[in-house]
Amino acid sequence: AIQYIQKAINIYENNAINSKVNIANMYSQLSKYSNNIQDKQSYLQKAITIHISCTGTQNPSIAHYYTKLSQTYFKQNNYVVALQTLQKATSCLTKHFVAHNIYVLPTLKDHTSAQHLLDILTLKGSILYQYFIENEALINLETAIKCYELAMQLIEQIRQSYQMDASKLALGKTATQIYESGIRIILTTHNYLTSTNIPPLAFQFCEKAKGNLLLDALQDTLAKTSASIPTALLAEQQQLQIELTYLEKSIQQQAAKGKDKNEALIEQWQSELFDNHQKYQTLLKKLETNYPNYYQLKYDTQTVNVEQLQSNLQSQQIIINYFVSTTHIHIFAISPQVAEQVSIEQPQNFEKMMKRFLKSITQLRYTNYAALGKQLYDLLIAPIQKYLPTSSSNNNNTPQLIIIPHGLLSYLPFEALIGNEAPAPMPGISPYDEIDYLLNHFEISYHYSATLWYYQQQKQQQVISPPSPSFAGFAPIYDVASNTTANILQTTATACRSWVTRSDAIRSDGTWASLPHSEIEVKNIEQLFDNQGFDASIYLRTEATKVRFAKVTKNVKYILIAAHGLVNDENTALSGLVFYPEELPTNNNSSMASSNQKERDTDNTPTPINDPILSMEETYHLNINADLVVLSSCNSGIGKLVKGEGMMAVNRGFIHAGAKNLISTLFKVYDKPSSLLTQYLFEAILAGHSYAAALRKAKLKLMDMEGVSPKSWCGFVLIGK
Repeated sequence: AIQYIQKAINIYENNAINSKVNIANMYSQLSKYSNNIQDKQSYLQKAITIHISCTGTQNPSIAHYYTKLSQTYFKQNNYVVALQTLQKATSCLTKHFVAHNIYVLPTLKDHTSAQHLLDILTLKGSILYQYFIENEALINLETAIKCYELAMQLIEQIRQSYQMDASKLALGKTATQIYESGIRIILTTHNYLTSTNIPPLAFQFCEKAKGNLLLDALQDTLAKTSASIPTALLAEQQQLQIELTYLEKSIQQQAAKGKDKNEALIEQWQSELFDNHQKYQTLLKKLETNYPNYYQLKYDTQTVNVEQLQSNLQSQQIIINYFVSTTHIHIFAISPQVAEQVSIEQPQNFEKMMKRFLKSITQLRYTNYAALGKQLYDLLIAPIQKYLPTSSSNNNNTPQLIIIPHGLLSYLPFEALIGNEAPAPMPGISPYDEIDYLLNHFEISYHYSATLWYYQQQKQQQVISPPSPSFAGFAPIYDVASNTTANILQTTATACRSWVTRSDAIRSDGTWASLPHSEIEVKNIEQLFDNQGFDASIYLRTEATKVRFAKVTKNVKYILIAAHGLVNDENTALSGLVFYPEELPTNNNSSMASSNQKERDTDNTPTPINDPILSMEETYHLNINADLVVLSSCNSGIGKLVKGEGMMAVNRGFIHAGAKNLISTLFKVYDKPSSLLTQYLFEAILAGHSYAAALRKAKLKLMDMEGVSPKSWCGFVLIGK
């Protein structure tokens, strides 16, 4: 590589016109491939000198060269020179910046490259921290922490400049690494600077690494409602969003066909997708320019602080907020009385331990389950056990844990962890009923971030008159009523087989597995509501379609979907819930139906069939005012785990669409136990219990039945209160 780059330099040097910047870039490349650190420094110095002679010092490329040069000095433990070099890099991005004092930091205004400035701030924070480790001068530690705080603010500026989710997701991965470094530095040194139990900035970093897209989406919805934007513009924006979702999903579906995919069709859709992206960005710019209140409210997403959480928690509630770094598990425990932080060294086999534990649940391996359930309890709960609320003789309320998971912990049903050693199995007997589950002692709920939990609480407190106790239940069941329905079912199942990575919903013969107990489930729940005089509607088989669901669920308090869930671990546009497929009449004007009609017409399919999969992105376009949505389907809470965001699964979309609380599943669940659990759940809800209490009671009731393992109940988890 070095030889070819040197040849390139010779070629550029022999061309008199416009070659110097290229030569500077070549010297920068030489530094990348050289193994000798002095050579690296020499090449970078040449690159800087040449580039300055062409453009002057105010240039992001020169700042980049200085940053790389600083890294070489840092590797030599030459901290002062490394920091002085970074000051020069900063002056290349920001006018009137004083570069002589290594402890002077830039403002976040008037810089020419946010990304280069972010690189400078994070590198400077790392150098100053190592400098502090060697000489323990507090100014180094204080300035290092300020660097990470500025980096966090800069990341928010960059996020606000992005319109598309893909760009925000890419930023989230970079940001998470920065937050992890910031947390590590703060938590290992905060005793030097503060006597507080939870350093505020460390908690902010923990929160910033979770659920950003969902928080943005919810804030955007609130901003539109409050900014008096004309209905026509909002309708135009929604239609563009629907079209973008349809095109992205169609491209993924076609690409999943492998060698049978239609390349021309994909190219056509990609062109339409690009055009619609351009229209969408233009419309967003128009909204932000013409409606300043919308712009202000849209980006008013302050991270919640510990004091705000404490003021909104009840006496028997505690938030347990996790952050999983590469080396440690950081735990923040916050109740009205307590604000504590504990860091635990992460076991080297942590990921393997998690996978084995989940497999022990789904494959009914009692011995592994008993051992791993206790190990994970000791790792994740025992370190903060002394801070957990307990029931007293004067208070019959069960304490509630509000779990904010992170990373691999998003897959974990905490209620199945084991507090005391489980009894040994006997021949032919697995004593699941004798285990000391965490659920025995606590109501347990979850959320994507403490900030989202807080804003959801605030939103629910502002509701003046909640909707009356009405219920809508959907159960496609997937049994065959006629030759026509058999053909429709098989056609849709076959189409999905090519891309499904996590589901047993499709049988070996290419048909949907029937869910007979789902019919009993929704009918029995309907009867519970009828007995108390409340409205209840259920939709079975051919009535349980995606289009009907969108129409009838706008003003229902309780929604239940008892259906198959399909997961594609990489392409979330494909994952979703399977409604009953339907033939589409040519005059159907529904937005969802129209998109699918368009796709099938393009494919020249004789009988146009509605795509029955309700994906996460499609749920974003629904209008739901439900207080509780129950997704009684496999894997509805599982999808792609994304750094800086969390789990990208179909359940997220329902929160965005307006659901205040949601119950979904972490793995495949059995048809009959799921049916019983949701019936027990609504019995308890109609008896006046909170959702967390009702779900716990339903699980305990199911556990009392003979031969019931955790697989039957622990996969159902509540997001909300």
